[in-house]
Amino acid sequence: MRVHSMLPFAILAVASVAQAGSLPEMTMSHPDTAAGHYDFGSEIGKRFAGNISARILANTAMQDTVLPYLQTATGKATLASLLDRHNKTYPMYVLEIQGMAEGSNIPFETLFANNLMQELTLLAGSSKTVDHCSDYVVVSGVGGFISHNEDADLSDKGHTFLLKITWQSARPRSFTAYTYMGDLPSGAFGYVPGQFAFTLNKVPPKAAMAGQGFGRGFVSRAVLDAATFAEALAVASKTPNIAGHNYQILPTPLGRAAAPAGWWIANVETYHDGAAGVENVTAAVGSYFHANSYKILDAPQFSDPGSIARMNRAAQLPAPTDLPSALRVLGDTYNTSYPVYHSGAPGDISGLVTLNSVVFDMSGTWRIFAGNPTQQAEIYSGSLWD
Repeated sequence: MRVHSMLPFAILAVASVAQAGSLPEMTMSHPDTAAGHYDFGSEIGKRFAGNISARILANTAMQDTVLPYLQTATGKATLASLLDRHNKTYPMYVLEIQGMAEGSNIPFETLFANNLMQELTLLAGSSKTVDHCSDYVVVSGVGGFISHNEDADLSDKGHTFLLKITWQSARPRSFTAYTYMGDLPSGAFGYVPGQFAFTLNKVPPKAAMAGQGFGRGFVSRAVLDAATFAEALAVASKTPNIAGHNYQILPTPLGRAAAPAGWWIANVETYHDGAAGVENVTAAVGSYFHANSYKILDAPQFSDPGSIARMNRAAQLPAPTDLPSALRVLGDTYNTSYPVYHSGAPGDISGLVTLNSVVFDMSGTWRIFAGNPTQQAEIYSGSLWD
């Protein structure tokens, strides 16, 4: 694999793809081969070259922490080691990033580092916490759903798209993923038709381990390659991490029928020492709110004021029993400094914006909303069978 040298990052003379109200979409089909995965990445890179460039340039953690760290001897050695490890275990995913780099004309090492942003920020010694996303899982005796706010840095606004890919082989497989331009799918949410859907939350471990494990973006990409709910749960909970992550995984009716008995919706937390906490959110639990703090694992973590504020506010409000009541929590703006829903209103000091909200239902449906989710302004909906 040809690896570009780390070059000074320059703005590309390529227009960004506009994003107002709806999401750009890409529907692709590629052979499940090395060439197919490279071409998959290249196609994304070519279409969104301007967006990828703009997003990386506007990201302060990348510009102020990660890229300077990678200019040091320690940073260069760390990145080389991480690339070797990820290429040995996930060669197809590294090829996807290489294709994106070639297609967008961005140095490969810059884009590879962008896919390890949280891990490299921690390894660089930064204590900056990242408080992205909130989930409310609700389960009753007849079904359940995941409702999710996709929160992100302001530099991510306008730089996401909806991806549908079919991998051609003797046994074709496919997935749909809400994807950040320049990242592997998906650092947000997605589903495998007929089997399961998942959402993600960042968590703030106090340390990362450069010598073992994998980046959360690579692990969530591997979840999309899982064939069943049980396999997705195993990938999420048993793959070692450099830092850590949080997953909500929901089976479709078919996925639940094939899952171990008694499983409804799984909440998974992982930590860099190999620890994993898994909770089965059943009707007995009823409802479960998760932001960006460890709840299952007793893991050393940074104190995240935004996450703490959202958890406190969720605890103050009535526990939801249906979708409208869950969306009222996800749309709450009572705490103007650290609201649950980030509209960018004056007074919000989190530096975040809620890009979209999504609902995955165990009945086999999904919906994406724009704006405050209480309004249920639907921009996409469909079946988890497609």
